Amino acid sequence: MLRVYAQAAIGAAAMPVVGFITGKVVGEAMAKFPLLAVVGVVVYAVALAASYAHLRHYYARFDGEGVRASPFIAFAVEVATFYLSFASVVLGSAWALWGSLIGAGVVFWGNLTSMSLGLAERKRGVDARAPAAFPVEPQEVNGAVNTVEPRREEREEALPVPLEKEELSLLGALEVPKGPSALARELGWPKSTVAKRLQRLVSRGLVEARDGVYRRTERASA
Repeated sequence: MLRVYAQAAIGAAAMPVVGFITGKVVGEAMAKFPLLAVVGVVVYAVALAASYAHLRHYYARFDGEGVRASPFIAFAVEVATFYLSFASVVLGSAWALWGSLIGAGVVFWGNLTSMSLGLAERKRGVDARAPAAFPVEPQEVNGAVNTVEPRREEREEALPVPLEKEELSLLGALEVPKGPSALARELGWPKSTVAKRLQRLVSRGLVEARDGVYRRTERASA
């Protein structure tokens, strides 16, 4: 787990580092090397776009039912950090410098949290498919093929993983076939969260996808 958080920290730290370096380059190169300044702005914009998805995912955890403020909060934080980091270099403002440091800290924490949550969810998805690591292998004895049952310890490990609360809510909403957008509106979740939960349910054979519409399988209805 320490390695996972270390990877997330390195990835999250990239955005504020790119921001301050680009601000320095743009501030010094605007007069003499305008092309270099434009390239710096483009690089920073790409970093902001990638970071925006992480911040939106982070703030979405605090959205109440019917209140979806996460996109606007994430956008405001990104724009404020973008403006202040440039102003701290171009205008030489101490207020802008401290503001940009605070904004970079918020961005760093949001990226770190979002990435660590995403990695943890992916790890849980891998763990849910772990029973497939113990297949039943056929063996031939005296010309007859016999199936060797796994040991008792292996059968106990192969027991189905209990569904989480969000997955139960998603199955309940799929009483009739629906698409991801309709599920996101009904449950008040971000589309990214709905997509991840649907993928997990599909991998466990509880939901099937057909023509962009998801429906419960007979196994889920049993």
